[in-house]
Amino acid sequence: PNLLSRALFLLLLTHAISATDTYFNFDFFKQNDADTNRLILQRDATISSGGRLRLTGVGSNEDPWVDSMGRAFYSDPIQIRDSTGNLASFHTNFTFIIRANNAGHSAYGLAFSLVPVGSQPKRKREYLGLFPDAHTVAVAFNTLNNSIDIDVNSNSPSHTGFCDFNKHNGEKTDVQITYESPKKNLRVVLHFTKSNVQYEYDFNAPLYLENDVDRSVKRWVGFSATSGLKEETTETHAP
Repeated sequence: PNLLSRALFLLLLTHAISATDTYFNFDFFKQNDADTNRLILQRDATISSGGRLRLTGVGSNEDPWVDSMGRAFYSDPIQIRDSTGNLASFHTNFTFIIRANNAGHSAYGLAFSLVPVGSQPKRKREYLGLFPDAHTVAVAFNTLNNSIDIDVNSNSPSHTGFCDFNKHNGEKTDVQITYESPKKNLRVVLHFTKSNVQYEYDFNAPLYLENDVDRSVKRWVGFSATSGLKEETTETHAP
C-alpha cells in the first residue's frame, strides 16, 4: 500500500523464555545498554533517559520523524532447538501504547521478530524493516490493516487475525506470544487494558517454524518498527 504514517515507536521487552532455558528479562532499558552490547540497536532506534526503547526517530520537541525505521534485538541469540534436537517452544510478553492523531488513518505498526544472527535492516514502510529476508518470522501488529499478522520471510501474512487498533487508539496494550512446539501452535493474546477488551488467536502452523526458522540454530529476538507521514506514536510501559 502507498499510505504512509508518521510514527514514534517506544517498546519494552519485559520477559521472554525459550524452551531450552534461555532466559532474558528487561525491567527497563538503560541508556548504556547499547554501549555494553546488551542490545543491538539499528538505524533510528535509541534508548531514552527514562529507560524506554524508541524504535523510530523523534525530534527535540518529541515530534516523530517522517519515514523512520528502527530495530532492536537482544544481543544473546536464543536457541531454536532444544538439547534433544526438537524445535524449542518460547514465550514472550510485553506492553505498548499506540497513539495516532487520526485513529482512522494510522500505519504501519511494529513487530516482535526472530531474525538470523547478523541480520541488517531491510525495507521500510509496510515491510517493517524486516523483509524480504530468508528465515525471518514476525508477529506484526498492523495498524494500517487493523490486524495481527504472522509473517514468514515475507510481509504477506501466512496467518492473520482482526484487531481493531483504531478503536483502541491510545490504550495500554498487553501482549503475550507463545509457541508450543509439541502442538505446533502459535498463540497471540492482546489485551487493551482500559476497555478490558481482549483478542486471542491460536494459529495452527505445523510447518511454520520447522521449515522457516530452524535452518539455523539460533536467532536474535526483538522488535522492528517503521513510520511514514501520518502521525502515530507508540510507547511501552511496565506491565
